[in-house]
Amino acid sequence: NNSVFFIDGNLWLHNRRTLSLKIKNTGADPTRVTFVVKGNVYFSDNLFYDTPDEDGVAFIALADNTVEDSGNIYFGDPSFGTMRFAESLLFAENDFVDNNLSSSSNSEITLRGNMTAGNQVEINRDFIDRWGRKNHTRLELNFDDRQADGLFSLPGIPQEADEAVGHRIAVWREIPVPDSFAVPSATIRAPAQFQAGTATPEGAADWRTRWDDQFGDAWQETIRQGLWTSK
Repeated sequence: NNSVFFIDGNLWLHNRRTLSLKIKNTGADPTRVTFVVKGNVYFSDNLFYDTPDEDGVAFIALADNTVEDSGNIYFGDPSFGTMRFAESLLFAENDFVDNNLSSSSNSEITLRGNMTAGNQVEINRDFIDRWGRKNHTRLELNFDDRQADGLFSLPGIPQEADEAVGHRIAVWREIPVPDSFAVPSATIRAPAQFQAGTATPEGAADWRTRWDDQFGDAWQETIRQGLWTSK
């Protein structure tokens, strides 16, 4: 208890007998553990706290530079829809990804904790069943703010200072990308040294002129600073 466990490889939360797991400290103290995984974390089955108001478990998925699919947290069982509930604090360096959430038994999934992704939460919950009907898996996230509020501290997780002010989203909306900033379908490619550099390389002036002739001034400042990478 009160320890950080490092795992080099993937971590599966899976129980073929009960389809659920419970992390419990054998002593009298509440459970407080952190799992740091260099790979992926797979929530195949349910995960429960023994004492929900006192226990805390964190899972951190880190990317492995030698493995393309790593640093992700997957929700769902690849064969059966047996993941419906989880209690934990979750941090993925890359993505949150769905794993067979289209199963009929996955009509609702509840997470008590948090979902923090370094890249994106890529969980598709809309699907067409075998009868051609459109279905939706409900994902309910109940934010566990005990760590943020200083009510407990998990091993290896930074504690927020009393005077610190966290970033909060007050309001947001989705808007289309303006046409003037859309990536043009250019046939011109930047010189190799320009693509890799962060400062203005040799020959950038000629490249900027040719780019501006085709696409106007919208990208001029970006090109001049050498920040644009042609793909």
